Amino acid sequence: SEPCGPDGHSDRIRAVAVAPTGGGYSCHGNLHEIKPCNRKGCNERGVQWGCRITEWTSWSACSRSCGGGAKNRTRMMVGPPSAGGAPCPDTFFDSATCNAYDCPQDCVVGDWGPWTECSKSCEGGRHMRHREIVV
Repeated sequence: SEPCGPDGHSDRIRAVAVAPTGGGYSCHGNLHEIKPCNRKGCNERGVQWGCRITEWTSWSACSRSCGGGAKNRTRMMVGPPSAGGAPCPDTFFDSATCNAYDCPQDCVVGDWGPWTECSKSCEGGRHMRHREIVV
């Protein structure tokens, strides 16, 4: 019989130990019995197998170049497990954070303020003005 699959069976045979004689009754019941067994699925080698899945794909491109994005990868089921085989995993999708560093920021300054009064009334004074750094 086969160790697994739809054609597996078990059988038993018994022999008549003493044949009836002198008007005795003949034996009743089957001398050969067959029953199905090991009906779980199997592969070409006759063994159970678990869920068959592909390897993870390569990571996708990150969704952001800086400031924290996400990248993804997937895998697929190639075949379900046989009866009694290991079940499929709960997930076929994986995500991870990427490019989590701060984005570069250029300096931004505000508008110039008004000029101050001249620092001297004669002999080379100066005017000043300022502006704030916004970012």
